[in-house]
Amino acid sequence: MTQPKRIAIVGGGPAGSLLAILLARRNLAPVVYERSQPFTASSLDGGRSINLALAARGIAALRRAGIDAEVAKLMISMRGRMLHDGDGRQRFLAYGQRATEEIYSVSRAALNRLLYEIASQRHGVEYRFGEQCVDVDPTDGAPIVATADGGPRDIVAACDNGVLVDAMDPADIAAGLESVLSDPRAWQRRARRGIAGVARHYTWDAHVAKYLKHLGRVLRRNRKQVRRHLADRLHPGPSPLPFVRRMLVSDIDNTLIGDKPSLVTLMSMLQRCGHEFGFAVATGRNLDSTLRVLRQWSVRVPDVLITSVGSEIHYGRELKPDVGWRNHIRYQWRRDALEQALAEVPGLSLQLPESQREFKLSYDVDPDAMPALRTLQAMLRAQRLSAKLIYSHESFLDVLPVRASKGQAVRYLAYKWGLPLGNFLVAGDSGNDEEMLLGDTLAVVVGNHSPELATLRGLERVYFANAAHAAGIMEGIAHYGFVCQGYSMEAG
Repeated sequence: MTQPKRIAIVGGGPAGSLLAILLARRNLAPVVYERSQPFTASSLDGGRSINLALAARGIAALRRAGIDAEVAKLMISMRGRMLHDGDGRQRFLAYGQRATEEIYSVSRAALNRLLYEIASQRHGVEYRFGEQCVDVDPTDGAPIVATADGGPRDIVAACDNGVLVDAMDPADIAAGLESVLSDPRAWQRRARRGIAGVARHYTWDAHVAKYLKHLGRVLRRNRKQVRRHLADRLHPGPSPLPFVRRMLVSDIDNTLIGDKPSLVTLMSMLQRCGHEFGFAVATGRNLDSTLRVLRQWSVRVPDVLITSVGSEIHYGRELKPDVGWRNHIRYQWRRDALEQALAEVPGLSLQLPESQREFKLSYDVDPDAMPALRTLQAMLRAQRLSAKLIYSHESFLDVLPVRASKGQAVRYLAYKWGLPLGNFLVAGDSGNDEEMLLGDTLAVVVGNHSPELATLRGLERVYFANAAHAAGIMEGIAHYGFVCQGYSMEAG
């Protein structure tokens, strides 16, 4: 009689114990390594949080293990949360889109203890407490099952020593585990390739050789670019980004423009602040449309133009494209497949060709007919498609790469140019500005904002101005004291 295969699981929390139960039901022998002390009624503290929230996906996993009824005894239904405004008003925010939809709260400590008891007592799973994983030795050749994004994808591609799975798809995870564990010949083949691949790609000698090769290539290709960059630093233009200490990033329509007198005042302040105060726009318009509307309102070309809902970045009067940003957001972007998948969705009408870009699909929306965004995301995920859906003005839907948005573009600029996020003041008025307004930046929502931004009221570092358009931006600048050295708002 063959012995069941042993599998190490690092972490004995809910996910680790549930996985151990599922594997034990398939006649495997998981060993769970847990750094805490044994799970007993007196010692359990629940770990990182007191309670967990269980939704449909977690309950489905419990049902697959045949223990959903036992866990249900620990669950308390939660239909939503109560929001408390600063003025004392209360508003109930449902978790689901229908009155019957709810999620469930369960004590993390009680769930840990129940899953541990089921795994160890009912299925004979071995737990080793007080042991912590501090490193993994890739040279032993053990095949791996890893998520299909991030570093593991590159490792499997280089070494051909495992299987990549979709972390959001339990069936795909199960199939990956089965393919690795059920075929002894495939196991040996992946083990040999893993050992050889580690030696070829992941030793210090291999790393240094590869680094020197790429470095030499970069230096040869970019000598002219380096000289131009040094010239720019030695002979700066009107507002060179390397010297900027603070930056205003504003949406255009209904935020920056809309009121001429206040816009003139804002532009005068930016001009008087000089090199230390950068100016950027972030808009859903494409580059040509952005330049056209800025000319119509007599706004100088910004230092940075974030256009097409954050899918493109250009710099200054020369409109130099940021190639690094294009390469960054290209990850998992399948434009044609996305357009085909959304072609038959009710309530969506593809906008004219001039509104479409390489990294953006734009639709007009019938809000009464369009499915919920959650439903659209699930549909795309079922087809192995990744995209970010941005709904604005209750009329438009923009489909972007998962790494693209106005907010992600601002964070990219902060990293690239070494400017802290707290030194960015961002201003917007609609739903496609929401991500940009959240985070560690200083945010201003102008007084004429769309209803979808009302949920941000009361959040830290999100200021709701009373004034509209550029006057609202000036009000936010005064609120945060975000003026350049030597400039007075009263004097301005």
